[in-house]
Amino acid sequence: DYITEKLWGALESGSIPVYYGAPNAKDHAPPNSIILANDFRNGGELAAHLDRVAMNKTHYESYHEWRNTPLEETFVRKYNHTHTHSVCRRCRWSYARRHGLGFDHESQTVQSTKADRKVSLDTDGWTSGPVAEKWQDGDSVSWTAASKDCFNKNITNANRSKRIGSGQLKRTVWEHDGVIDLHVDPVAFVPQDATFSLGLLLPDAVGGDWDVRGPVGRSLHREQAWIQTNESRVTVFTRPKVQSVLAYPKSAAIPAPARIVLIIPSKTLPLRIRIVVDDVDNFHEGAEKDETYFANQMEKDFYQPLEFFHLH
Repeated sequence: DYITEKLWGALESGSIPVYYGAPNAKDHAPPNSIILANDFRNGGELAAHLDRVAMNKTHYESYHEWRNTPLEETFVRKYNHTHTHSVCRRCRWSYARRHGLGFDHESQTVQSTKADRKVSLDTDGWTSGPVAEKWQDGDSVSWTAASKDCFNKNITNANRSKRIGSGQLKRTVWEHDGVIDLHVDPVAFVPQDATFSLGLLLPDAVGGDWDVRGPVGRSLHREQAWIQTNESRVTVFTRPKVQSVLAYPKSAAIPAPARIVLIIPSKTLPLRIRIVVDDVDNFHEGAEKDETYFANQMEKDFYQPLEFFHLH
């Protein structure tokens, strides 16, 4: 598929290119617009064909009919992005990669992620999108999915914090740079043997084909788990490492909404949780199971945040 600009330069000049190179070059050019050297057994046959084209006006003009005929929609769509300068297209791609956004390779344009990243709260003040949270005392979470009708509140300074359980913990949610950070801090006495559970439900996953991956231990202080469809992925990081990360797929023996459950012993408090929502990389072969560049950068930022020192 490697075709240089020389082919297009020849077509733009009004000539008939005689092309020697990629055997499928015709798939990337207007119909009946080029002469492919590989279509002939040897140079003699190619030369004879060129003589016939040069001597026969009808034959010659047949290679230019495409110039006066509307091109097929698929061809126009395939090359429509060339109306935008390559420098601008590279900038768009870099921006999408840097911010974990989608990128349409056909139109060469930045797209929103398949799953909405906008954080919303339900009527009780818990996160409801893109993931819904449920807290319980103990080491398990029973779940009944809430109705999407209550997913209607935006985060403000007045509602970003909630008390957990009997009020021993405070959960504060922050939304920035395309990620969600949950800060879990003790605000009252917490027994050393106490354990809390956080279930993160993916509302859009109900009825979907979700694949789970986790736990994946990165080191003694890191933990990562993710759950994904064919298009979207939610990755969860914790600091410090929680006791365990459990993921329940929709295909479990007892049907349950797709969710990730974090088991949080009191010894891990205060706890920081980062939730990253981005698209699965289906463009590069074999990359659908790899961590994306954006998730990797947000992971580094989470575990190795920038520090500022003021010297006096």
